[in-house]
Amino acid sequence: MYLHRVMAKPSFNLYFVSDTQIGNLLVYEKGIQEMIARVLSDKDAHVIFVGDCIDGIMMNDKRFYDETANPVTKAKPLLEAKYFIELFKPIAHKMDVILWGNHDKFLWRFGNLVKDEICSSLGVAYGGYVSKIQYVDTNGNPMFKAYAAHGRKGISSTADDVHRRRTNKELILKRHLQDMAGDCIIMVKGHNHQLLSLEPTPELYLTDDGEELVQNYTRAKQNVGPNERIHPALRFYGCSGSFLRSQMIGVDSYVEEAELPPVVLGYLMAHVRDREVVRLEEITV
Repeated sequence: MYLHRVMAKPSFNLYFVSDTQIGNLLVYEKGIQEMIARVLSDKDAHVIFVGDCIDGIMMNDKRFYDETANPVTKAKPLLEAKYFIELFKPIAHKMDVILWGNHDKFLWRFGNLVKDEICSSLGVAYGGYVSKIQYVDTNGNPMFKAYAAHGRKGISSTADDVHRRRTNKELILKRHLQDMAGDCIIMVKGHNHQLLSLEPTPELYLTDDGEELVQNYTRAKQNVGPNERIHPALRFYGCSGSFLRSQMIGVDSYVEEAELPPVVLGYLMAHVRDREVVRLEEITV
């Protein structure tokens, strides 16, 4: 796990972006450009990239599909990394950390392209596969911590009702993340190409002031001390989506061969106001 300390204004927007998989023809580059334009126009934006910058699949890999290999990058990882760098260069100054994903890792024998090429060229901190980021205000006072992991475990549900499927996936997401860091108010993973968010669930409890009963709701303290824990039910959880289309006219892909369902393309944005995370928004492209 990598630890980072990032300075930010008391109120800002924190974007979680992942799974661009540059080098695959199924990449929705228009959506990436829309995201970049949004971040550029947001003067107080911060970005955590949650892994899978590039596709990283070479021609001798059983997962390689000639029809979905981008002719510009020609299934060459170094070209894919350079393409990613050019795309993200305009917002590099807003990126706090870039994580390593499983697609980035495929060719580890030839070096770490995320660390040695992408992060080095963009001047962005390298986050490994898992990072914890502590956000502090402009005076150096701690505000909250965020947990980001590319992830490996799948999130799926075979329920026959769309609402039940969504709820099942949210609970799986929470179960995957909740024990990984007890002091993070927001916990996000990538990898699953699903856009999910789960906000805190406050519970009602009663007290009295000596004369009458008073209604209260559980609420997390976000800036916890070294040995303090935020209750799992009071954290924000997210799966950071992707920009890889599940289907495309005129080509076959591993997604269709595997009978994977269509996916919502997009990313997450956490609203931080007065030093606290107050909302986790799903943004579709």
